[in-house]
Amino acid sequence: MKILQVGLSYNHGGIESCIMNYYREFVGRGVQFDFISIHSTLACEDEIKKLGGKIFYIPNMKQHPIKYKKAMEKIILQGNYDVIYVNMLSAANILPLSVANKCGCKKIVAHSHNNDTPGIHRKILHRLNKRKVGRYATDLVACSKSAAQFMFGDKLCGEAKIVNNGISVERFLFSEEKRRKIQNELGLSDKNMVVGHVGRFQYQKNQTFLVDIFYELQKKKPEAKLILVGDGPGRGSIQEKVDSLKISDKVVFLGERQDVEEILCAMDVMVFPSRFEGLGMVVIEAQCAGLPVVCSDVLVDETKVLEQYEKVSLSQTPETWAEIVLKWYKGPNRAEDNYLVRKQMEEKGYDIKKESEKLWEILKR
Repeated sequence: MKILQVGLSYNHGGIESCIMNYYREFVGRGVQFDFISIHSTLACEDEIKKLGGKIFYIPNMKQHPIKYKKAMEKIILQGNYDVIYVNMLSAANILPLSVANKCGCKKIVAHSHNNDTPGIHRKILHRLNKRKVGRYATDLVACSKSAAQFMFGDKLCGEAKIVNNGISVERFLFSEEKRRKIQNELGLSDKNMVVGHVGRFQYQKNQTFLVDIFYELQKKKPEAKLILVGDGPGRGSIQEKVDSLKISDKVVFLGERQDVEEILCAMDVMVFPSRFEGLGMVVIEAQCAGLPVVCSDVLVDETKVLEQYEKVSLSQTPETWAEIVLKWYKGPNRAEDNYLVRKQMEEKGYDIKKESEKLWEILKR
């Protein structure tokens, strides 16, 4: 089976992790994922090629929509694909769906990964276009019920299949060895209270508020450290803010990393103050590593797996958030009951082995 994946970026974020998790599961079934990229690079390029996938670099659809359309048509018509799989954060741009439909593709999957979108212009386009999604797509998939409602509306959300963002549970379970490895790399010890965040530096992830929270926290815990994993257009402004608050010696910018499962083991609390989320895949990964999670109340209920999880309103002050984060800090004892965590992950439906079966049923029919 050949599947053309559309909508991934150069940033190794939630969507990229989700799709690659499924690719690793499907490759043993003779499935080939090819990818369209409007960027000069694509996340996980080396692994994609090792798994047998191809990457097509085409013009940016926003800057050159006609060139994009012609390039995508050529790829589809020459590739003989069984499925065109479009990963969507909003319906503001449905050109990939319409092109696939025009090319006569028999199976076009629209996968919703979000439950809101920033900016008035994009919101208006989303509202106008989402009624057309069902016209172009043959199958609707979403990572949560709220993501289905957002992308497909009242009439179509009931037709959407909910497929959880499955993860490799064994890979993300807590390991003392991984913890020590990252501590040594970053010059940390169990004396440090390590607050962590993984996410693209952009409006949605709200790192500016995260820095405010940490600023208040480090007043109470001078040995505290903040680890930020990811990259993006907002990174520069966050670094400037950290410098202006004179806490640059306590904040570690790690950029893009391929060993997130190890870095999570070195954290003590995950703080995730997103403004909106379809699911929040890294929150699931963090809990798999046994991390307490303090997140904004916009996250869907499905993200809660362990009891050490608390939602907080973004209307609360950074001081209040800091107090709640401190409440969940366990101290240097990070040993976790991996058997219990594994069981809860499976029960909540986040084991990639089981979730891949759901998606496989959609793809093969």
